[in-house]
Amino acid sequence: MWLARITSVLSLVTLALSLEPTELTDETFSSTINEGNPVFVKFYAPWCGHCKRLSPTWDDLNSHFEDSDITIAKVDCTKYAKICGDEQVKGYPTLKLFHDGGTVKYEGARDMKSLADFVNNHVSKTVDVPDEGDEEKEGDDGGSINIDEMGVMHLTDANFDSLTATGVYFVKFYAPWCGHCQKLAPTWSDLAAYFNTHNKDVHIVKVDCTENTVTCPKFNVRGYPTLILLQDGKVSAQYNGKRELGDLIEFVTASINEEKTEESVPQVRVLTAADFNEVISEGTVFVKFFAPWCGHCKRLAPTWDQLAEVTHSKTGITIAKVDCTVERDLCETHQVRGYPTLILFKDGDKKSNYSGARDLDSLLSFLEDS
Repeated sequence: MWLARITSVLSLVTLALSLEPTELTDETFSSTINEGNPVFVKFYAPWCGHCKRLSPTWDDLNSHFEDSDITIAKVDCTKYAKICGDEQVKGYPTLKLFHDGGTVKYEGARDMKSLADFVNNHVSKTVDVPDEGDEEKEGDDGGSINIDEMGVMHLTDANFDSLTATGVYFVKFYAPWCGHCQKLAPTWSDLAAYFNTHNKDVHIVKVDCTENTVTCPKFNVRGYPTLILLQDGKVSAQYNGKRELGDLIEFVTASINEEKTEESVPQVRVLTAADFNEVISEGTVFVKFFAPWCGHCKRLAPTWDQLAEVTHSKTGITIAKVDCTVERDLCETHQVRGYPTLILFKDGDKKSNYSGARDLDSLLSFLEDS
């Protein structure tokens, strides 16, 4: 009886341990990666937040591949610094697949399916992995919304329009084979996690343009990744800045705040290619050509709103703005080479570029003298 109980306990312990990825050390690292079978290694530090978030997914990945000849492993770089130094680990976690004498660094999304697909695509034996780690919600069209573990929404041609009609959506249009997209993927996941914590009204989205051939052309996607902010179904801005987490957060936050400012000061006229020529055809129109990410533009924004308020009662004067990240052709037509560019139009003709001080009094004096 007691022997059976001990055997049972040992079996449970063995099962629990089998769920843990193989911990490689100075003694076992070289022999493991050189024994011939594929080895997918997570180089990590115990204090690293990204590593902690990846840990349960890495355990699940190990469980799914445990009946194959693929080894899911990990190396603690705080214990085995020499290994990590030799492998040129510059940040945590670093994920590398060792196979057939070669090494492939993984830089994609850190959800279960993406990791498994990466391994399957590089080894001959395929182990199917379901999307069981992803959350699904019902969309307005009856279809499901795929939301991965970090909070990124995976939208398709079937549900994109209905789901983005209301609210704020920052969309990454991408192709799985695109190197820049793969490099951005972890940061995009971190961006989703940030807004899921700090502002749930902002949704971080991605659309695979190799599968969704209706949605991507609607937004004139010509390269990958293309990053576009939508507010209530309309393009608010296109992002062309640095792809660091802080820059992306600042862009979204600033764009949302600017939209709120516009609502409180409706006198600022937002122009597009569709109505630009019609609006400037009569009277005096002072136009700010800008980009949402531009620091000088952000500093000018409240003064531009004040200018609109002060001149609102004056007949024949319109204070307007054009977002050059959205209206690229329009800005190119008017030879906009930097932001902000301020141009005065009178009765359809370009009268002058403004290059003076950007305080309210100077702008008003320019208008009065023009």
